[in-house]
Amino acid sequence: MNKPQLIAISAALLAPAILSADKISLAVSGGVFFPVNSEIQNLFGKSILKVGVSPSGHAPGSNWKVAADISAISAEKDGNKFFVAPVLAVLERSFGSTTDQYRPYVLFGGGIAYYDYAITRSSTRFSNKTFGAAGLAEVGVNFDKVWRLSASYTGAQKRDDFDFSGFTIELHYTFARL
Repeated sequence: MNKPQLIAISAALLAPAILSADKISLAVSGGVFFPVNSEIQNLFGKSILKVGVSPSGHAPGSNWKVAADISAISAEKDGNKFFVAPVLAVLERSFGSTTDQYRPYVLFGGGIAYYDYAITRSSTRFSNKTFGAAGLAEVGVNFDKVWRLSASYTGAQKRDDFDFSGFTIELHYTFARL
């Protein structure tokens, strides 16, 4: 898949989410990614620090809404590296009133991910920059209107038999609403 195709597919996935969102937010986040695959754990560790800045179309209402979710995870160790960036359309639902201090939510969705990795397995170097499917299931709580604590599972399509799927626990701070 070439760059124009990726842009077109990403725009098609995200357009409904962005257009239906009450507001687009910008958030910084920090957390821990736990790969589920033992080979990835052996190469990069059982937990990987995750930090980032991301746009989000997460909607505050209590009805099911379409939203956008863009994230990234990367690691590098002993000459091996990977970077995975899912671009997803998600369905999200918050519970409780918009005036509540704490509002639990659930979301799930799917889309595409960009994969960039270079990993040595049994003296063979696997290196690729490609695209594939990705999915997300997440539960969490929004609090004080700017904080979000989440636990999620990201499923990533295998590439060269490497499975970059995993669980994440993350704290997000929204610093701008556009």
